Amino acid sequence: MNRTTLKKKAAILAALGIFSFSGSFALYAPPQAEAGLLDLGDIITGGIQIAQARDTMQKYIKALDTTPDGQQYMLEKMQGNAGVYDDPQLMEQLGNIMGNMTNAIGQVDKSVYDLPYVYFLTPSEYFNAACSMGHVMMVNQGTFAFTPSEDELAVVIGHEMGHGQAHHVAKSIVRSTDRALLAQIGSAALGGSELTAIIAGNAYKYSTVHADKGDEKEADALAWEYITHSNYNPGACAAIWQRALEKLGDNAQSGVDLWLNPSDHPNNMARRDRYEKKLQEYSGKHVAVKDVRDAGSSWRYVDG
Repeated sequence: MNRTTLKKKAAILAALGIFSFSGSFALYAPPQAEAGLLDLGDIITGGIQIAQARDTMQKYIKALDTTPDGQQYMLEKMQGNAGVYDDPQLMEQLGNIMGNMTNAIGQVDKSVYDLPYVYFLTPSEYFNAACSMGHVMMVNQGTFAFTPSEDELAVVIGHEMGHGQAHHVAKSIVRSTDRALLAQIGSAALGGSELTAIIAGNAYKYSTVHADKGDEKEADALAWEYITHSNYNPGACAAIWQRALEKLGDNAQSGVDLWLNPSDHPNNMARRDRYEKKLQEYSGKHVAVKDVRDAGSSWRYVDG
């Protein structure tokens, strides 16, 4: 390392508070470092190793998220974790929705064609779908039983494709990678197939339980944009969350639950209300939504 580089690094470290002097200047020999403490060289070397390990990690993530080989790997891992449900009729319906939504997304985001989505059904009877890295989509067979409306199903699929287009899972893994894992990568104790498997495992986790409400809100907004560029009914965006309210109740949190076990998703009522507002604005205020408390539901009015 040349003298100029050393001076620049010293200035940076001093600004960060790593150097400390007593008085205006140190005119005496500084005390020797205590045994067991890292010296400056160790700090610099460790920082470089962590940075290099993070770069390595991101290369693996990008390969799994954006290449055909990575997609195939993620598909096999997702199917292995969630299971595969064989129903030709539901697969045909899912394929039609995926095709329609891909065409809709293509009107606003051409990158959807760079790596076409792959998809499968899971045996779970719970209402849910997920999109992982590599544009790998899974939909629980229970989602089709939850709603008979293909428009509402398209909203669910559009939401998950929003996660895919925004690369939310890949970004979540990068954000959540801890220094212990990076240290293993930096010391060459972990790499190749082992590292790929760890990333894929985290991808499955973040596909099914997203770690950021901001990601969920962005996916909701993208679903609206995609639906309004399709032949599906935009009213289905609010309708699917009204259905969730009626069948599952609201999932709003408060008190100790909000602190100890915070939900990663916005609550059902808030999502419905946001979509109702979008619908009213989109219609030029011709469509209005009013609660009918005696009936225990909401009514949509068109021009009164």
